[in-house]
Amino acid sequence: WKNGCPGRSGPAARMGGNNLTATRRIAVATGMFLALVAATCASLALGAVDIPLSEVIDTLLGRPVPETTSQIVEILRLPRTIEAIVVGAALGV
Repeated sequence: WKNGCPGRSGPAARMGGNNLTATRRIAVATGMFLALVAATCASLALGAVDIPLSEVIDTLLGRPVPETTSQIVEILRLPRTIEAIVVGAALGV
């Protein structure tokens, strides 16, 4: 037994055998990114007034949409969503 783990030595044994392969790390990072995108889309589209995702995308791209939709997305939901992402990232550090 080296470093407290049978048959292992080196950094992986010192970390308790928690050695992720590069492929698995990429898969986890990709999954987390897709979850962030899905949560962002849900945050922008769902609320007291449900807005179709196509109208949310049109608003973000500057295409013509109803004025109320534009105001809801740009003034209320987008700043709140960006703030939530930034705060979540800060807490995760």
